[in-house]
Amino acid sequence: MNRLSKILLGVLICSVSLATSSDTLEIYLLRDTVVDSQEITLSMVSVLHGPEQRVELAGNVVLGKLVRPGQSMVLDRETIYARLASLGIDSSEVKFLGATNARVSKSEVVISTKEIVDYAQEAIADYIKKNNIAQATAASRPSKVVVDGTKKKLKVVSRVENSSVKSVTVRVDFMVNDRDVVSRKVRFKFKYNANVAVATHNIASGSLISDKDFRIKKTLSSSPSEFAVSPSGKVAKRRIGVGREIKAQMLADAQQAIVVKKNQMVEIRYESTVLFVSALGEALSDGKVGEIIKVANVKMDDRGRSIKGRIIAARVLSDGCVVPAY
Repeated sequence: MNRLSKILLGVLICSVSLATSSDTLEIYLLRDTVVDSQEITLSMVSVLHGPEQRVELAGNVVLGKLVRPGQSMVLDRETIYARLASLGIDSSEVKFLGATNARVSKSEVVISTKEIVDYAQEAIADYIKKNNIAQATAASRPSKVVVDGTKKKLKVVSRVENSSVKSVTVRVDFMVNDRDVVSRKVRFKFKYNANVAVATHNIASGSLISDKDFRIKKTLSSSPSEFAVSPSGKVAKRRIGVGREIKAQMLADAQQAIVVKKNQMVEIRYESTVLFVSALGEALSDGKVGEIIKVANVKMDDRGRSIKGRIIAARVLSDGCVVPAY
């Protein structure tokens, strides 16, 4: 109940109290009252009428304290009778009007988890823009905040406590009358726009990768690299399945030096997801990593002599072995 309402109520009580004894203390008990202080007095929860000295004495009697955020108190007439008796005011000299019980609560502000996250996000708006961050997601969910007072008296200060390429932590301070009341921390994880290379077909181990072997796909990444390093001109260190992202650790630089020489005996590898077979062959020309050369399949006769068999086209691997090119 506001001050004007109390004044009007007091006038009304005075107008209906003319027949009452001048020594009687009239207490019009308010049903619901919101207060700003911890200590609750009778004058806060009622409108008093009677002898001036008695009204002042009774009005200052302490009925209890609200010490915790969200706490409320219910006062009945018997409790008030007992408090007045301690001042020497007998119950026979008191007349109650209004509510039977008075509920008292403290004025407070509740800040939800979402509001706290929003305050923290405002603090990193410029940071996100400056660092080309595509997405900042709250990785922690702070508990709600309850502070005494009103929204007008509340001041919120947010600041970045620490940051890295992948995340940032924001501290949000809630202040009343320029005094820190409570703080919360919110951690955000970052995502960046990125382009990654994706295999358009199965790429065999040792293959020299060209533009037709991959496509560029837009995605979000925890790394701030704006563009993927093109795998074109690199050699696959292992088999890369269709649709797989081609990562740097899967690639090796193509060797410009010749690794297989003409007439050199080489291992021919036949490899699939379920089968691995090797055979002996003879290179019919020099070969660099990723190049396709002709290789003759070699078998040994009963006397230990090598016999050239079927000739195949084979791709040279970085370790000097070859795999069928088709």
